[in-house]
Amino acid sequence: MLNNRIVQFRTYNKIEPETIAKTLNISTEQYLKYEEGSLVPDITTITELAKIYKVTINEFYGSTPRLVLHDNDSENLYSKKLTKAKQNAIIL
Repeated sequence: MLNNRIVQFRTYNKIEPETIAKTLNISTEQYLKYEEGSLVPDITTITELAKIYKVTINEFYGSTPRLVLHDNDSENLYSKKLTKAKQNAIIL
């Protein structure tokens, strides 16, 4: 599962494996093992990948939906949901 997300984020961003490997200061072979699933990246590497792809670590595990902005609105959907959740919590 983690390896699939690594591939998805890289291909979505149209970045070559060699470029990611160089950024991480690892060999391309090692990086490709992450994508194959034959090697699991450590938390430091996952953190670096998250920074590169501008996602959360949780998104690598598929547990958090991608946050998006409203059309022509600078307020984040997550902020609105969080505010609504806080209002509901106060009501309860």
